[in-house]
Amino acid sequence: MIRTSLRIATVAALVGIGWMAAKAQTSEPNFEIVVSAPSGETTIECVRGCELSWVERGLTRLRRL
Repeated sequence: MIRTSLRIATVAALVGIGWMAAKAQTSEPNFEIVVSAPSGETTIECVRGCELSWVERGLTRLRRL
């Protein structure tokens, strides 16, 4: 009886931990960008979530498509 109760408690705990881990993951990214890198100039264009800022060499906004 005690062994069965411990198994049920262990299974419930593992299912709970798995459920919490799955809920912690995001299902969809908050933004999308398109990077075009031919042999010449590289361009980065914002597709969705364009409130991003590029801060490597000063503060500039990404272009919308």
